[in-house]
Amino acid sequence: MAFANSARSRVALIRYALASLISTLCVSVMALPVTYTEIATISGSLNGIDFVDAQITITGSGDTNNITHGQPCCYANRLGVSTVTFDLAGFGSGAFTDLVGVAVNQTNTGGIPGEPETGISGAGFSDFTSNFLILWTLGPAFSTWDLSTDIGPLTGPGFCNCNPIADISFPTTLGPLHVSATDPTFTADVVPTPAPEPASLALFAIGLGVLGFSFRKKVRAK
Repeated sequence: MAFANSARSRVALIRYALASLISTLCVSVMALPVTYTEIATISGSLNGIDFVDAQITITGSGDTNNITHGQPCCYANRLGVSTVTFDLAGFGSGAFTDLVGVAVNQTNTGGIPGEPETGISGAGFSDFTSNFLILWTLGPAFSTWDLSTDIGPLTGPGFCNCNPIADISFPTTLGPLHVSATDPTFTADVVPTPAPEPASLALFAIGLGVLGFSFRKKVRAK
């Protein structure tokens, strides 16, 4: 009985070790860090102070595992609250305090609020709390992009829902932001997760071999 219990324990240990290795490899393949960046020359106001032709850089980081596929032509990656940052010339750095992320509309058909169905694809930063676009770059290269791979830098016509007359603004740590955009540039960088090094895999395999050899030796001894 003791031998049977010992054998079952060793088999369970080997199975656990194999499951751990498979799980590690699967996570490495499925989830990748990604950083999105958009740069534009904009006019508007920040916290009630007007500005003209100032450069803004918006940056947000997340994980490709969080990408969702809503409408047939649209993908979204919600990056979080107060995690998407910006740097505006003359004002310094701040963060958007709503839930902000990146979205892409591959065909611009029935997906961009207030924008005619032109068939021109676009991608950029969006406020998922208010469901308005902060700053988008339009261009045909986005027609097959799903937010999960490298793209850009791509420069194209800009679009946003920041209309001061309609009082559409975006809350930030520096105050409400109104924007009008001209020819922004969008970039996405996906950072591959390093795969386990060959030496580590070799040591793991040796460990499994030792366990197997020990188990067989016990069987023969009995």
